[in-house]
Amino acid sequence: MKELENIVAELESGNVPLERSVELFNKGKELHKYCDKVIKEISLHIESVDPDDKELSAKFSDD
Repeated sequence: MKELENIVAELESGNVPLERSVELFNKGKELHKYCDKVIKEISLHIESVDPDDKELSAKFSDD
């Protein structure tokens, strides 16, 4: 997560050459995909531990 935050900060600085920006953007997309996968796996695990916890399930829904 920290690496993704660093990428965003570097891109937002506005002092990044185009080629580096493309590299950072692609790396950021990969990290986002990985983080999304981890969050979904954790959400499924939580639901399997306590499937009746509607409040917790709502926090992790895709909506």
